[in-house]
Amino acid sequence: MTTPAKIAANRRNAKLSTGPRTAPGKLIIAQNAIKHGVFASLPVLPGENPYDWELHRTGILDSLSPIGLLEVTLAERAALLLWQLARLARYQTAAITADIEDVGLPPLDVDPFPAALFPPSQREDEHLKMTEQNLRMARRNHAELLATADLLRRLGRAGATEPIRRELAEMLLGWVHGAVEDYPLRRFEPEHYIDPAFLSLIGAEGVKFKQVAWTTELLLRGLDYYAGTVERTTAEFRADVQTMLDGRVAALARQVKRLEADQTAIIRRAESELSRAADAALLPPERIAEQVMKYEKHLHGLLNSTLHELERLQDRRGGKPVIPPVVADVTVTVTGA
Repeated sequence: MTTPAKIAANRRNAKLSTGPRTAPGKLIIAQNAIKHGVFASLPVLPGENPYDWELHRTGILDSLSPIGLLEVTLAERAALLLWQLARLARYQTAAITADIEDVGLPPLDVDPFPAALFPPSQREDEHLKMTEQNLRMARRNHAELLATADLLRRLGRAGATEPIRRELAEMLLGWVHGAVEDYPLRRFEPEHYIDPAFLSLIGAEGVKFKQVAWTTELLLRGLDYYAGTVERTTAEFRADVQTMLDGRVAALARQVKRLEADQTAIIRRAESELSRAADAALLPPERIAEQVMKYEKHLHGLLNSTLHELERLQDRRGGKPVIPPVVADVTVTVTGA
């Protein structure tokens, strides 16, 4: 039981220790909350260094110079938010680094030896093979058609008995016969160039098509025959066929150029597959990136509102007019359904 004498003694002792009365003394004890703050140990997670957090916290508090428990609490909250933002940046760096290091590794439960023999780029190899096959065909067709167009162009200038390779003569006659088929009006249906009747008309009787010794004169006779079926002079008909051949040659030249560009692009893409995968890993998956951005925006909003509130408190303590914020600090939290 407390006696009246003890109560009196406690009152006398309290008068001997009432705390600092001067302004410097009050400023000193205002820092007591910094030593044992509200957020002193909360932010330190496994894997983080408590010493680093303490340096970070005290550095932020020194920069903001809070006085009193309320200001210190706001300053420590700002330190916590900055610490969380730094942790978020470390997470992004670690996630990206892990993705880069995983580039080129075989999938789980896959024998590394077969994976090395048959990489995931097998579809690219098939694409390259098909492109090269199409390129070879386009080059061959372009070369053959270019030779055919050149043959038609020089028929009038070459000697009548100049020999013509059978395959080239057959290709020219095939285009000539096709041109006749495209004319809307014909005097009569022409004989096909491999039929005996056509060969007889141009003076190659008694032989099969593959046995004909083709010359410029025989080809000119064939052009004269086909020009007559569409009521065109030989010169006009030759000009029509020449225009058609030259247009097709130009189209094939463009196709060859495009396929060559595709081949180069596929080879370059295959050679840079790992570097492209590493570049792609620099961007986190869309879902994670969206979550990180939302969380980062949320932390920045909290940090700004905390600093604004601390600034207003310090202005009020210093006797400065406290101007209401031009923009209200609003924090919006969106949760999924």
